[in-house]
Amino acid sequence: MRPLSSIDSSVSWQKNIPYNQDIDIPKIAAMARSKQPGMLIVDRTVAGEYENYLTPEAMIPSETNPIPWEGCMPMTASWSYVPGMPNKSVNTLIHMLCNAVSKGGNFLLNVAPGPNGDFDDSSYHRLNEIGKWMKINDEAIYGSTFIQPYKEGKFVFTKKQQDVYAIYLAEENENIPSKITINSFKRNSSAKINLLGYNKTLASTVNDSGGFTIIIPETIRKNITLKNALV
Repeated sequence: MRPLSSIDSSVSWQKNIPYNQDIDIPKIAAMARSKQPGMLIVDRTVAGEYENYLTPEAMIPSETNPIPWEGCMPMTASWSYVPGMPNKSVNTLIHMLCNAVSKGGNFLLNVAPGPNGDFDDSSYHRLNEIGKWMKINDEAIYGSTFIQPYKEGKFVFTKKQQDVYAIYLAEENENIPSKITINSFKRNSSAKINLLGYNKTLASTVNDSGGFTIIIPETIRKNITLKNALV
């Protein structure tokens, strides 16, 4: 049963939802899981045993969450196709992905097809650019989890086993600096600092504060495939 308190009438898709109707979600869940026992169920915005993960819309939560979650984001400002409405930039979309994963979430990107059932060229371009970035950096995304602290300045962090991934979120058209400092973690004397997509270990120096500074070679700073975020 969806309680009235769970409906936000200021949200267009919610304002006409019938409430206090008993759809017998326990019966539906039992029937579905009898066919697929591992099925996840999301009775959206109705907290309880049938909301197995959270689905915040058009936003990335500001903090980590102990409950599994998936940020749902449209590529434009609308979930459906609107002629002439601009897409978010490649830089913005990659940063949203990294921000979601660094806080322990998944990232679902909605791309609305036009009247002909196809995406426009701008959407394909963004998907292609995200794919290029992921081909180099997916190690820091797939199968990773969040680590505290998950953010420092322009960095967000993820972790997989013993490896920590520092993702530098470069601003649009930013000239990547020759030196980048991280103070949130101390560098183990035997640890190596590598950049995904670059086959050499990066030089670094330990700072008096306990953090460390990484030297970014010029060849990396000019690599346009890495311009949105370095890992």
